[in-house]
Amino acid sequence: MKPSRLDPLALAITGFCLWQSSDLFSAWRHSPFDRLGDLAFLVWTIPLLWSLKTPPTAFPLGLGTLALAVCFLGGLGSLNALKYIGLALALVSLAGRASQRPWFWLGASIAWMPSLGYLLQIALGRSSLNLSWAIAAVRLGLASAAAAWMILEIRRQSSTAPAL
Repeated sequence: MKPSRLDPLALAITGFCLWQSSDLFSAWRHSPFDRLGDLAFLVWTIPLLWSLKTPPTAFPLGLGTLALAVCFLGGLGSLNALKYIGLALALVSLAGRASQRPWFWLGASIAWMPSLGYLLQIALGRSSLNLSWAIAAVRLGLASAAAAWMILEIRRQSSTAPAL
């Protein structure tokens, strides 16, 4: 089976969302509660590579358009959380062509967002070095579980798809 070709529109939307979310790299490097967010992001995106092995389908334009709109609104309002959500939507729309139910994977994108560290730090009510490592473990666990689930979903979807 040949690898599928990605839609240029999907790549353009994803590129715009990546550009808007470029401050993520700074947060991952400098914030103690965002430790290993970059690794969680890489683990979370593994299903994108897996989905490239599936036969091409139409780009889910609705999800891509929503990603663009959310990211654009985040840029207008200087709301980083909206930019990150837009990036997650764009990435899910790329891999969504291989699965019809990427919703758990989309929800688990919080694993690599700075808001997870912030929310857990507030919920646990203390700021120690041990807490930052516990948050990093939660990040990696959530990203790994979501990536595994999405890969299994892609495999299930491709095994039940009719042969062309």
